[in-house]
Amino acid sequence: MKVFIKLSSLLLLLFMMAGCQGTDSTSESVTTIAEVTAEAVELTEAVTEPETEPAPVVVTPEFGGELRIAMTPATSLNPLENKIANVAHVLNLIYEPLFTLDQGLSPEPVLIESFEYILDGRGLTLVLKEGVLFQNEMPLTAEDVAFTIDRIKDMDASAYKPLVFPIKRTSVGDERTITLYYDEPYAFMLNDLTFPIISEGVAESEAYDPMMPVGTGPYSFVDYQDMQSLDLIANPLWHGGDVYVEKVHVIAMNETTNLETLFDQRLIDFMNPDKFNWLKYSDKEDQQIETYITSNYDFIGFNFENEQLKERDVRKAIAYSIDRDSLIYNQFINHATLSDTPVIPGSWFDVSDELIYTYNPELAASYLEGLQYSDMDNDGFFDIKDVLDETKFNNIKLVMLVNDSSGVRSSVAPKIESYIEAIGFEVVVEIVDSETYYERVMAKDFDLLYGGWQLSSKPDYVALFSTNGAQNYIGYASDEMDLTLRSLVSAYDQEIVKQRVAEFESLMIEDMPYVSLYFLEGAIMSRDKVLGEIMPTNASPFNNIESIYLDLTQ
Repeated sequence: MKVFIKLSSLLLLLFMMAGCQGTDSTSESVTTIAEVTAEAVELTEAVTEPETEPAPVVVTPEFGGELRIAMTPATSLNPLENKIANVAHVLNLIYEPLFTLDQGLSPEPVLIESFEYILDGRGLTLVLKEGVLFQNEMPLTAEDVAFTIDRIKDMDASAYKPLVFPIKRTSVGDERTITLYYDEPYAFMLNDLTFPIISEGVAESEAYDPMMPVGTGPYSFVDYQDMQSLDLIANPLWHGGDVYVEKVHVIAMNETTNLETLFDQRLIDFMNPDKFNWLKYSDKEDQQIETYITSNYDFIGFNFENEQLKERDVRKAIAYSIDRDSLIYNQFINHATLSDTPVIPGSWFDVSDELIYTYNPELAASYLEGLQYSDMDNDGFFDIKDVLDETKFNNIKLVMLVNDSSGVRSSVAPKIESYIEAIGFEVVVEIVDSETYYERVMAKDFDLLYGGWQLSSKPDYVALFSTNGAQNYIGYASDEMDLTLRSLVSAYDQEIVKQRVAEFESLMIEDMPYVSLYFLEGAIMSRDKVLGEIMPTNASPFNNIESIYLDLTQ
């Protein structure tokens, strides 16, 4: 209505103007009016009838299709023998553990109906789910579980050997019941029961072939072509119900191809790279990214044999001097998570409330004020008297040993160097390969240690932080920390575990044996044809596979 009134007013005005000009200009006036009228109509249509985007196409989940993924060529498809991480991810589609870890690293039953702690935490009785079948239609029994545990223990090397080490013996009650016994109360019984269960009947058969896997998982083995491919198909016997994706085709990578190459060439639909290129893939329209926090933790450690670094306030000053927010923004486009301790953020045992060591160079300087450091030659660095000539002064130099196995730390190290030097300590950065790094770590040939760990999914820090810990390479010693770690490992009640983790974090923050930098984020890349809720975990990028479906029109 408003447009009509404005248009009528415009016509009236133009007629009046035409009347003032005389009859000779009538035809010109009419032409002008016609032009203006057409323009006004076009404008009116543009305003009243805007173009709308087409409604998104809704894809209904249905059974079918083939998901294409990739892995390194396998030397064995027996999961107990396999030593390659991406092959293990694929084998998780065929085999299943007693428990799995959810995105918060909390144990969730897979093959277990119920469990009960006995003997004050020194034993665990498990009851298997009823009706679980291997893909050869043989039932899963407690004997298979006992056999798997014994087989891992007997192997010279297996990725799962540390998980069964605490188990001292097993006792089979009936076909579905087994009891595990431990020497002492143990907090992480369920976390450790995440190794794949194999069939005793298959493994002991004369026809046993390690390249023909038989498990209880959602997908069954079809064919393996050495150095080329592995094919799987949905398991109709799976106790977990139905899946949507009918087939899985696994391409074997070679020396000239990697996950990114195969994904860019549209030869695979799904990838979980060890090192993710955030800049390259952040704006692709036909792809999806699902991120998750990994257990990959970067840190700066202190050599406690260094007289300067024995001072707790020096360690705290260095922690406050580093702008970690800037590091993760510039290096990872914010795809890393800050933490003051090696407790995995978002895990069920993560009880921290807020960061303590935020970037604060003024506070860093205040921690050094009472330590009588001085810059005698005004070169910006603290000095120490020369051992041979007390009239001379030398800069206090801290050698920072850097493990460049990730290919990233070499670019971050100079920034860390500049932050620490800004508070008065000269830093000498020495970037070395992994072999040299470990040799020098063992010899304590460093002052600062810039490296990383892939942490366990359970909060067991004894090896890293106890006085005599097997991986306590920095020489940190604390009776209070030793007591806290021992009580943590023996606390099989989850609430007590959380309390002990909180105590551990408090000690880490106060003693500062390491500057915690960040936990890296991982990512799952998938084509837009891959739909459903993708819920990757550290253990399995294919977690929640039963909820994934494909757009079969593509």
